[in-house]
Amino acid sequence: MFQYLLPVTSNKLAPKGVLDRSVLARYGLDDVLRDVRSVPADAIVCDCQTAGGHPSVVLSPIPATGDIPETVHYDAKLQQWQAYRPAIYMGDQLPCLWAAKTPTPTFLARHQQVPGYTVEDPQRTKWMVPAVRGHANFPAPYGAMPCDFDWTDEGEPTKKLAREFQRLWEDVGLIWDHLVDDDKRLDDLKIVKIVTRGLQVNYRIGPHELRWLAANNATVITTQNLMAFAQSLADVDSAIQFREAKKKEESQSEDDGSASLDG
Repeated sequence: MFQYLLPVTSNKLAPKGVLDRSVLARYGLDDVLRDVRSVPADAIVCDCQTAGGHPSVVLSPIPATGDIPETVHYDAKLQQWQAYRPAIYMGDQLPCLWAAKTPTPTFLARHQQVPGYTVEDPQRTKWMVPAVRGHANFPAPYGAMPCDFDWTDEGEPTKKLAREFQRLWEDVGLIWDHLVDDDKRLDDLKIVKIVTRGLQVNYRIGPHELRWLAANNATVITTQNLMAFAQSLADVDSAIQFREAKKKEESQSEDDGSASLDG
C-alpha cells in the first residue's frame, strides 16, 4: 500500500473527518484517490514534521481488502520517499510517496471494479483493464463503464456516460482508430498515457505510482504488453482480424462496383 507525505496538517487535509478534494487536487491525488473520502473509514492520517521541521501529514489509504496498515508514520532515515511532483503544484515542499513493500493490484484495487480483460505485467501479475468502449464482448458505445440516466425532451430514458470518464472514453476512441486505420496511428507514449488513465479506473494508481513500481522491480507497462492493455480498453478481441475483415469488405465493394460498370 502506498502512503503519501503531504505538506499540510491533518486539520486542513481532512476537516471534520472528510478529505478536502481541493487539497488532494492541489497535490495531484484527487483522481488517484477518487474513492478515498473520509477518515478513518477510508484512510489513516498521522501528523508529523519533516527533517526540515515543516508540519506535514502522512496519508495512508485503506485498501478495499480492509487491511489496516501496520504503521503510519514518517521516518526520514528508514523510509525512502519518492517526490510526487504534480504539474499543478508550485510549492517549495513537494509531496512524496513510499511503500513498506511493493503494492500488488489486490491492495491497489478500488472498491468497485469495472469489468473488462486481465492483462499480465512482466511479473505475471494480473491487472483488470476496464472495457471503456464496446466493440467485441461489451455493449457499444460505453462498454462496461459506469453510466447515468438522462431523459430526452419526449421523456424517454437514455444512457449517459459518467462525466469523469468522458475524456478517457474519447481518448480510447483514438486507440480504436490506431488499431484499425493505418492513417490514424498514435505513438507509443500517447498510448501509455491513455493506458495509465485506463488503469486508474480500477486502481489507485497514476504516473508516480507506476514510476515507484518500476524503480522497485515491479514494472507494469512495457513495450511487450502495451498493445494488450490498449486492445483491452477498446474491447478489441483481435484488431488484425477486424482490419482484415474491413479490407475484405472494401475489396468486395470495389469488385461489385467494377462488375456493375462492366455490365
